[in-house]
Amino acid sequence: MQEKPKAMPGSARVRRTSRIMSRTPWLWIDLIVSRVSVPPWLLSIALFLALLAIDSLITIASGERLRGILDIRHIIVLILPAFGSFTITYVRQALAGLEAAVKPWLTNSEAESRAFWDSAPDLLMCGFWPFAVAWVVIPILYGILHSAFQPQLVGQLGNRSVQYVTFLVTPLTWYFMGGATSIALVGLGRLFHELGKTLDLKEDFVLRGAKVVLQPFNSLIWVTCISVALPLLLTGMLPVTLRYVSGHAITLGLMDLVPLILLAIVVVLTIAVPQIFMNRFLSKEKDKALADISEQMSQAIAVPEGASLEDVLRRMHHLQALVYMERKAEKFNPTLVDAKFLVQVAASIGTVTYALYYLRTFIGTFLQSGG
Repeated sequence: MQEKPKAMPGSARVRRTSRIMSRTPWLWIDLIVSRVSVPPWLLSIALFLALLAIDSLITIASGERLRGILDIRHIIVLILPAFGSFTITYVRQALAGLEAAVKPWLTNSEAESRAFWDSAPDLLMCGFWPFAVAWVVIPILYGILHSAFQPQLVGQLGNRSVQYVTFLVTPLTWYFMGGATSIALVGLGRLFHELGKTLDLKEDFVLRGAKVVLQPFNSLIWVTCISVALPLLLTGMLPVTLRYVSGHAITLGLMDLVPLILLAIVVVLTIAVPQIFMNRFLSKEKDKALADISEQMSQAIAVPEGASLEDVLRRMHHLQALVYMERKAEKFNPTLVDAKFLVQVAASIGTVTYALYYLRTFIGTFLQSGG
């Protein structure tokens, strides 16, 4: 009797560790969101209010005035986890809606389709751990550099309560913002890339103009971009404002460009890259539909010898229909970028950019009056 091969030592432990690593980014969904039926924005507000209550207790315990929680430095610390939780919740819920919208148009088998959508959460969070580490390391390095080269700004980074709250909220920040930035900067592009490689749509998808079923992808991209860009801009804006308040931002320097650089990175990686992959996917479907129509036209033209008049007329009628279908397929625009999407993106970028400079002045005045 042949002996069964023994499992490699530690293989079960490796699989268990791998599963933990892949499920950790979605613990918020598994433990909280899946147990309540509320909109993503409401959960984010609840998280913000809970953190605000903790902040209030810390402020009182530190012997400071309770109005100190209105300090913009408090707000920025608390708002990062709230925005991050919104992004993670919204994307996960939108993913189920996208699957339901696309499913009737797929030619893939049920097993192939199920395998792709089951892997979608892992694709979205493929960059979670590097980004989570970055949200811990970068602020530390930034603080060290400022302590070394601009010590006059260290005192403006916050009083004792701000430092306590920052320390306590840091795990939530690296978790939620690590997940949100992973989705926005890497995950969406990876998801759309794999979608184009794995899924196939029915030929009449192009002919029937059912591209509308993919429009929720635009909403997903747009909302994700804004919900990630805003907290990144607030984070990048604070050191710029501190330099402005201290009188060291008279001329435009590198630190003044940080928020705009962050905005550009978020827009390109969150909007442009997924759209490029989606355009390739739609182009592939258009080419497939045209090839299928061309093959049918070749068959319709090839009239067999001795065919009856009725058969010839039937073929001619079918050929006319195929010509119409070919023209319609050729007019199919293989992109989800439409006027509405461009207006949304342009208006959002314009509003955020304008708010950036407006808030800089406002926060600077607030810090000066409160300092």
